[in-house]
Amino acid sequence: MDIVAQDHLSSTTTSTQPAASRGQQPVHWNPHWLHYVLAPKTYGNDGVPIPRRPLISSPANCGAPEDSDKYRLSATYWAGTSFAWDEAADVVSGAIPFMGHGRRDFGLPPQLNGLVVLDCDVKTYYGRNGGLDRTPYGPVYGTIGVHRRRGIDDLATLCHTLGHDLSELATYTVATPSGGLHLYFHQSLDTPVDTTSHHREGWLIDVIASENNWVAAPPTPGYRVARDYPVATMPDWLAEALVGINDLYRPMGGKKRSAADDRLREMRQQVTLQERDLALGHGSLIGQWVAANLQLIRIANDSGCWNLTIYQVTKDLARFGWDYDSVETVVLAAAQPWSDREERNAIATIRSGFKNLARNSGRRGAPRD
Repeated sequence: MDIVAQDHLSSTTTSTQPAASRGQQPVHWNPHWLHYVLAPKTYGNDGVPIPRRPLISSPANCGAPEDSDKYRLSATYWAGTSFAWDEAADVVSGAIPFMGHGRRDFGLPPQLNGLVVLDCDVKTYYGRNGGLDRTPYGPVYGTIGVHRRRGIDDLATLCHTLGHDLSELATYTVATPSGGLHLYFHQSLDTPVDTTSHHREGWLIDVIASENNWVAAPPTPGYRVARDYPVATMPDWLAEALVGINDLYRPMGGKKRSAADDRLREMRQQVTLQERDLALGHGSLIGQWVAANLQLIRIANDSGCWNLTIYQVTKDLARFGWDYDSVETVVLAAAQPWSDREERNAIATIRSGFKNLARNSGRRGAPRD
């Protein structure tokens, strides 16, 4: 194991945990792959999940000069670390300390390993009042009135549209706790693909391939190798389709989003002109306005493209005096991120919007990094 910046990290120790209890090493798991060791996903006292995150800010965001120890440590960490399987399992369990004590999760950065990962998500929708409310609430199985969309089905449809079959994409595949799948590929030499993280109509797949992007990976708890195949090279026909994915699939939620935008614009004008107190009682104008904001996020969530909406709603709520924790709570509840990465992105966007307003208005109380 090439432990990052040995002098700055806790020294490794020999684990007394039997190897058999750590799980069998997958045949095609590569000990030369570089990983990020992450703070694990946890839950706050209110039950709200706290997504897994890097242990150190990236060099561009660490706020230190290039000749400093802090910058060098950051650069070394973000260059990734390789592990033997048993060592990785012991870092995950906390038997081997890594930058402090306690258990860790693992993230694999595809770009550092010459890979591209197709993150086939899963979204679950509850039926209400005999209809289908397209707001996801997490995976639910065997419940009447529940509709589940799977990204792997969208990939199968794309293959069929292009005259191919999903069976042609036999490659190393990891199953996620939500029921999704991560398909690993070597980049196509002729048509390398870049990261895309916006869903389209009929397309519930993120492409993870860019610098500093990563996917949670075994031996992180809940992540297992579902198809222990060699990593295949992405076929050119698939790579070309992914590069032009926005031309193949249209944006989602156009008319519904437009109607919600009009309603929100009307409510914002009324609030600005008539009511600036923070009374949130039923029927109050500000309460209706808040509800309209959150509905806009739900619609954007249905479309898989709520980043800009979250940013705007965060600034609006902060402008009317909401503190950061309150904004994060209601916005995340409306956004219902469907994966750890989307949750991290949502929180980062909320923080960015709150900081932007605080910076431009001179207010205090912006969250710290």
